[in-house]
Amino acid sequence: MSVISKTLSVLSASLILTSALCTAAPTEQPSASIPPQALNHSVEPTLGKEDLVSQINLTPTQKKQVETLRLQTRTKVQPLVQEAMVKRQSLVEYMATPNAQENEALTRQRDIERLQQSIAEEQLKGMFQIREILTQEQLQKLSSLQTQRLHQMAQRRQRLQQSAPTQTP
Repeated sequence: MSVISKTLSVLSASLILTSALCTAAPTEQPSASIPPQALNHSVEPTLGKEDLVSQINLTPTQKKQVETLRLQTRTKVQPLVQEAMVKRQSLVEYMATPNAQENEALTRQRDIERLQQSIAEEQLKGMFQIREILTQEQLQKLSSLQTQRLHQMAQRRQRLQQSAPTQTP
């Protein structure tokens, strides 16, 4: 497989799997060139996972506050997610051209990374806003659940690495 083919494969996979800490439906019609699965991006604070929320016993008032904070975060992040996906698609298309230049590709990649950084920062801010409305007990429960989730993710990653065929040069 050529270097360009490998790069295109990686960039295409990135387009589909771009970042995300949470999920929300897109607010606009996607570009025809962007696969629909790439638009199911996470734009809410990571606390927003329903199973975690239900396990920390939020009061009805807290539930309303969390929903309001989710909406605020989604409103801030969704345009950034859309822009990052469009720029990622543009980079993939640019890399498919015979005259693609390394400096231009790197510049485009840096633009995408800046958007991803902005998305991550807004999501982190949203997470801290949600944490402010939780009791000490709820924060401790959340911390425990997040630690469990991280451990489970690490185990899955390890199993995947062990089951992946090794490549020989």
